[in-house]
Amino acid sequence: MRHILRKIAMTGLCVGAVFAAGPVRAEYTADEGRAIAAAIDSCKPGEFDTEHPVMPGFMIKHEIVGMQNGRCVYTQSMPNNMKMICSFTSAGRADAARLMRETAESGRYSGGTSNIPAFAKDCEVEMPNGYRVQMGQMPGMQ
Repeated sequence: MRHILRKIAMTGLCVGAVFAAGPVRAEYTADEGRAIAAAIDSCKPGEFDTEHPVMPGFMIKHEIVGMQNGRCVYTQSMPNNMKMICSFTSAGRADAARLMRETAESGRYSGGTSNIPAFAKDCEVEMPNGYRVQMGQMPGMQ
């Protein structure tokens, strides 16, 4: 299970994208990235599809659900029938939007498992069986 969770951590958001072990090419355009960032920033409901940066052919579905109980709900499909589910605080939402915007501008993700973004505490990864693991608590990511 630990190996599986570590593998998940390496494939997760554009969030999880920060967990990549070095820079990789973002497959979405700067305009797409800015649009996703703006939607997260404002919590305006919407859907965006982008190609996964390290798994060619896998399309990531980003969905900004909207505000629920004072938090912005965002989901992102992940490989292997998993899903990242975030319930962003205002600070987490700003951090996620900032990362998305920076990635859009630079065209690159960067970071590592020791560089967990602040918004990770607002996110969980849902496994195919429905089991959920908090992003910042995944083995190999503390």
